[in-house]
Amino acid sequence: MEISITGVGKKVDGVYELEPSSITNREYHEIKLLTGLRYGELLDAFLAKDPALWVSYALLALRRADKDVNVDELWDAPHGSIALVFAGDEEDADAGPPASELPESSADSPEGSGATSSSSSGSPESDPSRTGQQGSDTSATSGPQT
Repeated sequence: MEISITGVGKKVDGVYELEPSSITNREYHEIKLLTGLRYGELLDAFLAKDPALWVSYALLALRRADKDVNVDELWDAPHGSIALVFAGDEEDADAGPPASELPESSADSPEGSGATSSSSSGSPESDPSRTGQQGSDTSATSGPQT
């Protein structure tokens, strides 16, 4: 993907490459510090067009291009001055990226996916719960015996 920056200033305005697959763990940590987003939350933020994510991607691309910029310059730039442009999508930067360029969500990974398993988790649904004592003369709703 490319990051297009306009209206920030001559020293940073331009188009910069940023391949999501090349982002390092340290850079993801920096994105988290800047945005408050954890890695598994990036897809939702991307789809919601969260400006914090755009600013963090722009800052990352500028650093990689050895451009010295104060992050406040990006925060103070007019909305829309940072655009993500994907291959074959130059006409509509807001249309969205190809799936290969989306940040992964936690649902794509086996741990923490929250997805429901189709296999049984131990007891069939028709099997009654085995809590309490079987054949007890008292129940939880009965009062004290006198």
